[in-house]
Amino acid sequence: MRIVVEHVMRAHAFMRTEMPPEPWNLEADDEPFFRSLGELIATGLSRGNELTDLTLSAANVTVDASAGGELPVGDLVAVTIRGRGDWSPERTWRPGRGDDPTPFVSSDLEQALAASGAVHAYARQTAPDEGSITVFFERSV
Repeated sequence: MRIVVEHVMRAHAFMRTEMPPEPWNLEADDEPFFRSLGELIATGLSRGNELTDLTLSAANVTVDASAGGELPVGDLVAVTIRGRGDWSPERTWRPGRGDDPTPFVSSDLEQALAASGAVHAYARQTAPDEGSITVFFERSV
């Protein structure tokens, strides 16, 4: 199912939002996608932020074969929640992580990502008192 990124951003205008002039739509089932987004927002709130302190952003990303790494080759949409606080430890997630006993950020977020169709995610500390979680979805064609 196609999620219209521009509509998601408009619906979350109570937060800071960032997106390209022509954001791509992403491929995900709506209920699992919005559960994942809710868990991302909850993670930001648990770092001591208010809703209005958080930034929700979307980015169009093209990964080519020479890039390598864990991201799949092709067109992706990155959805990020960013805010103040301690976002460590830095971790990555991908579907079918195997039997890694440590959940990605939280078990609720990990379960939501697995159900949503996300293809990759990472959490990182971007400054001494700021961090983010970025989740990648396939672009809807």
